[in-house]
Amino acid sequence: MRERLPAFTSVRTGPDLWPHEAAFGELLVHTAEDGSPWALCYQCPCGCGSPVMVPSEKARDGSPTWTLTAEADGSYSASPSVRMTSPQGCKSHYFIRSNRIEWC
Repeated sequence: MRERLPAFTSVRTGPDLWPHEAAFGELLVHTAEDGSPWALCYQCPCGCGSPVMVPSEKARDGSPTWTLTAEADGSYSASPSVRMTSPQGCKSHYFIRSNRIEWC
């Protein structure tokens, strides 16, 4: 059984960060021009290795979006929960709250 991640262990922020660049346990925060979070990028925390991109409400291309929050302590949260739904995917379901993974 794969090890499920309880929290992201490191965070990088910047305008040119993408899911395929993330190491397991690393949260990449793709930022907008104003420095606000535009997307959270990481490897699936279940350990399957799938790259994940959670876009903010600013991504208006018709794809699902989340509310991304930069917390006062420098951590990040996403709402609502993230559910992996692709037919070949792992079917993980979790919340990201202050860099912690809360499994459903």
